[in-house]
Amino acid sequence: MTLPQNPSDFKVTDEMVEKLFQQDFFDANLKKAEEKVRGLSKEQFHTLRARAKRDLFFLCSGVLANQRLSVKLHGHLCTHIRKTENSRFRQYLLARGNFKSTVITIGHSIQIVLPYTSEDRAYDTDPTPISWPSELGTDCRVLIAHETHESAARFLYAITSHFTTNPVLMGLFPETIPSIRKHRVNKWELELPRNISGNPEPTIDTLGVGGKSQGRHYNYIKLDDIYGDKARDSEAEALTTKDWFDNIQAFFSTFAKDKLDLIGTRYSFDDIYAHAMERYGDQLVNYTRKIEEVNPQTGEIEITFPEEFTAQSLSIIKKNPRVYNAQYLNDPDASGSGFDKTWRRYFYWIGKNQIAIFAGDNRKRTVVNVRDLDICILIDPGIGKTGGFAVTGMDYLGRVFVLTSMPLSLGHPELTELVFRSVARWQPRLVAIESDFFASVFEHWWKSEMLNRGVRFHIEPVYTKKREKDLRISGLSNYMSAEQFYINEAQTDLDEEVRVWGKSKNIHILDALAYGPEVWRPGYMPGAREEIDKLQEDVAVSNQDIETGYSAI
Repeated sequence: MTLPQNPSDFKVTDEMVEKLFQQDFFDANLKKAEEKVRGLSKEQFHTLRARAKRDLFFLCSGVLANQRLSVKLHGHLCTHIRKTENSRFRQYLLARGNFKSTVITIGHSIQIVLPYTSEDRAYDTDPTPISWPSELGTDCRVLIAHETHESAARFLYAITSHFTTNPVLMGLFPETIPSIRKHRVNKWELELPRNISGNPEPTIDTLGVGGKSQGRHYNYIKLDDIYGDKARDSEAEALTTKDWFDNIQAFFSTFAKDKLDLIGTRYSFDDIYAHAMERYGDQLVNYTRKIEEVNPQTGEIEITFPEEFTAQSLSIIKKNPRVYNAQYLNDPDASGSGFDKTWRRYFYWIGKNQIAIFAGDNRKRTVVNVRDLDICILIDPGIGKTGGFAVTGMDYLGRVFVLTSMPLSLGHPELTELVFRSVARWQPRLVAIESDFFASVFEHWWKSEMLNRGVRFHIEPVYTKKREKDLRISGLSNYMSAEQFYINEAQTDLDEEVRVWGKSKNIHILDALAYGPEVWRPGYMPGAREEIDKLQEDVAVSNQDIETGYSAI
């Protein structure tokens, strides 16, 4: 039976699985299997079994007949899998179309559950013990998960087909051939003949992201492309995927020993693979390959899978640098998108209400009084998710200073307290907040709080104008490129957002700052605010109206 190279090319049905066991078809495959090993001596037979259990490239290319694999690329990959077999957590990142699922998800899963008998050991040239849980053979419990359960079923169908239609595998490991009458074999599960009976889990099980698996537990978990289109296009879906991944070890059977492989291709700066590296740290073994790499012997850049990719075909993909850097170089941070790093400007606090900047060609130190700035509070409430909060001030030259900033993950009472506390500290001209959210949640509440607290401030509803988030944020580039936008080095969250904008969805503070161009206006000339404050005091003492000069009475 010929299977599609790409498991996403077809949808599995139980009828398809049942056809693998159709009597005439199944008997014919059994006959071919017997013929494949009939002429082998006992030594040859067990030597080949041991090699299949040890040598993943031999299994994938020689036994499973994957003829499109590259010795240079996939041979290296298989060697790495063998060398790190005692590591519990591994991440494999390869370019799209590099057959990573063929080798790691399908081939390696088959290798894990192959039996290894005492006779195999007797003819094995490698005395190293088989690692956990591969030593369990068909008693091992493997879980394959994908973004969707249907996609995981496609991997399982490829595996089931090998155990029922591949004459070389069936001939070398006849004890693994399942019976649809005795074993659980369907589109979701594959149970091979076992020494241990009664396990609720099959030999190989499947799951989609978010699945609960009904209390089942596994010795080896393979997560293949769990970060799919939904997670890439929706921040809520991305968060759901990451939360599910964070709890994946709950599926382990032996918590201190069982293993996890995360397989995929980078898509964005803050995808599940970046999340895994942040969560697992140095406990995660990372194997990353690019479609083009420098040859250490020649110093030249070479295509790592020239059997499938040419310079001509890659030249088309390279026309979209964002896609090429992420999905073919596995380096989304190399994308040219986002703000130019030379645009970053910083200010420094030198007092409660004084900041210093180094501006101009000679980088002369300039001191700015915060009280001379036109101050606005900008809020993106982040409906149902993380939002952003910033206090900004613009001076008389049109320079914007982000005085304080933070991502928001607050309840409504906590956000209310933050706003009133910030108003007392900064005395803003206005508080700008997304219009619909303000009207539905805060309008009447905050107006009532103003009366109760004796604190008044102007609230300016602002609008997205149905523009995409990235398009609104791009409006800040006018200020940045003109050296008119300053942040403080202590604002690490904002600094990181500026660095990764265009590559990451984690840009909540920038989303709030994107409302700034709608409300910002130049501040006071140095010292002008003090004169106005003094004039107001004098007017109050003389009981004169500040606009007419006449008595307020």
